[in-house]
Amino acid sequence: GTYVLTPTASQASITASCTAKTAAGKVTVTCAGSSTGLATGTKVSGHVRYSSKDKWTTPKGAKTPTTDSSGKFSWSFTATTGKKQAYVYFSSGSTASTAVKVKIS
Repeated sequence: GTYVLTPTASQASITASCTAKTAAGKVTVTCAGSSTGLATGTKVSGHVRYSSKDKWTTPKGAKTPTTDSSGKFSWSFTATTGKKQAYVYFSSGSTASTAVKVKIS
């Protein structure tokens, strides 16, 4: 027999883009994200690392974003001083975004 696999509408996804700004010697990375298939108010965890050798961590003091009625969320954190780039991804349950690279000038 032939099986046709159709993706279900309940398949959730998360995407995000991030930018870095330096002010007064501190680097703030701000991310704008969107999701599909997640309920309004769903918590989304941000994860950061500065090189492929680092472990993914959630920065101290960073608030956990929640999705709005259109699935959007925003998140920011203070980057570790002296880093040239950061990698960021978001997850909620078993759903995760692709990691994005953020250049820090």
